[in-house]
Amino acid sequence: MGLFGGMSEEELRTSGTPTTARVVYVDDTGKRRANGTEARVKIQLKIDSGSARGRELDKAKWVPVTKMPHVGETVQIRFDSENVDDWAWGDPAMYEPARVSAQPAAPGGPPAPGSTVPGSTVPGSGDPMVEFIQHAAGPWGQMPGFKKMIETAMTANMQAMQSIDLSEFTGQGYPVQMPAGAGAAPSPSPSPSPGAEPAQGTAERLKRLDKLLEQGLVTAEEHRELRQKIIDSI
Repeated sequence: MGLFGGMSEEELRTSGTPTTARVVYVDDTGKRRANGTEARVKIQLKIDSGSARGRELDKAKWVPVTKMPHVGETVQIRFDSENVDDWAWGDPAMYEPARVSAQPAAPGGPPAPGSTVPGSTVPGSGDPMVEFIQHAAGPWGQMPGFKKMIETAMTANMQAMQSIDLSEFTGQGYPVQMPAGAGAAPSPSPSPSPGAEPAQGTAERLKRLDKLLEQGLVTAEEHRELRQKIIDSI
């Protein structure tokens, strides 16, 4: 029972007469609770269906800030048939508990999504690439240590890219787009005069360029362009 003998809010939610009403007035009082996820608003409704059609209701209610009612919209309510002024929301979402914010992982536990794995530059389980590889690997991706193996390999590739001076493959400082975080591109080297480099040095550069392609550090298109630059520099 309510404070003055009517139906309580809980009883209204379960046993009240269901109907729809149109929002005609909303005033946010600025009051908040539940860590700011619920707001206190003064709201005026006009029942637009059922036996109480046309009846205006006026009351202050706590609502989730994500479900703040707006003037002109239609809402679900439940009212006391013996006292229409007593009403509750008919939409269960208006009573959803506040969402609990994510807590940091306990010491020694798994890293939180998007965190960085200690000792590496590769993000943890929040890295889309790592998640994609694990998903593509199927059951193998669920094996203990599989994610760590992926992260270690990716870290090694990043470090290898950072240590490569790509200008030595062209002799002209040909710009190659580096991955994010791989450091600044090497400074351009002056173009050598025709015939200044021995044929043996050219062959060695071509071999090392082929090796980069095999390791997946350059694309096939970049490989062709770099190879042509090397040949043109002879």
